[in-house]
Amino acid sequence: MDEEQVPRTWIGAEIGIFWTGRKDPDSLVLLDVVPEGIVLELKRTSEHRGKAYEATSHILAPWHAITSVQKLVGMKEIDVQTEGAE
Repeated sequence: MDEEQVPRTWIGAEIGIFWTGRKDPDSLVLLDVVPEGIVLELKRTSEHRGKAYEATSHILAPWHAITSVQKLVGMKEIDVQTEGAE
């Protein structure tokens, strides 16, 4: 991948990152698109001694480590009918 393949208009949005060698994407927030790769934000929560903590990390993902990037642009409920239903 390269810089021109990730729209800058996606900055601030949650995107799916497909990493080289992995089948399923990770959902992360896109912070920036730079010549070296993309800058992502990861938030994790954990509990320690009865208290909850949220950690925020910023990650520079180099282009060679990314297979593709996706952004969900819409989802709607559909009526699913089973075969043979009347």
